[in-house]
Amino acid sequence: MSRVEDQGIFRLSETRLLDEPYPEVIRSVPTILPYFALTIDDGYDADSLVEILNIMEENNFNGTFFMIGRCSIRAEIAYPGIMKRLAENGNELGYHTITHGRPDGGWTVDWLIGDHKGWLGYHKEMLGDDLFKKAVKPYARAPWGNFSRPFLRMCEAQNLLPVSWNNDPGSYNRGQEMETGDIFLLHVREDDLRYFREFSKYSEIKPVTLSYLLKSEKNYQIALQFSNLKNNHHEGNQGNQAFPQKE
Repeated sequence: MSRVEDQGIFRLSETRLLDEPYPEVIRSVPTILPYFALTIDDGYDADSLVEILNIMEENNFNGTFFMIGRCSIRAEIAYPGIMKRLAENGNELGYHTITHGRPDGGWTVDWLIGDHKGWLGYHKEMLGDDLFKKAVKPYARAPWGNFSRPFLRMCEAQNLLPVSWNNDPGSYNRGQEMETGDIFLLHVREDDLRYFREFSKYSEIKPVTLSYLLKSEKNYQIALQFSNLKNNHHEGNQGNQAFPQKE
């Protein structure tokens, strides 16, 4: 069983970037539940990371951080214990490479597998075993959103779920309204702090971690299926009562 299946996470996709047998890249989670997945990339600005965690803790919401390995290290040097703080407060971590370099001929499957293992090692050292198991999830986001064949092959080999996004107010689709099931992209930078502050004002759609959104939708579908079966069973019993009874 893969780590993805192990955690009760199922794969949803609006579109495939590549044909089978490459792993699916999810861009959103179709749902009617009042949630969107908050994902936060990179981590270049350690000061902004502190402020983001302050805002999230004050307003009681969490997200999934796709941290660059070297940025996690720099943040930990600048603010000792900050990575543990991130994990202890219910946030998640997903793979985003160690350096965020642009894809080139060096992006072979073997190179990426080694990079992923290195990324895991750095975060395990910073978090310790227990927090590492709690916070680090089997998710991967390609730098620059370039889900190349080697990157997807690496995801397949490492049992990682490739995660893109469909709502990015900072770059590609400014002004797009938030919808349930969106995978929302922000960055650890001062320019994006205002979005984090605005989340506290949301009343209809709440920011959650990617795992929470995926598991909530799965549980909802299971409950819906059970409800339909129960209703069908009830209707079937009512139908039987229509037959003439023996006196």
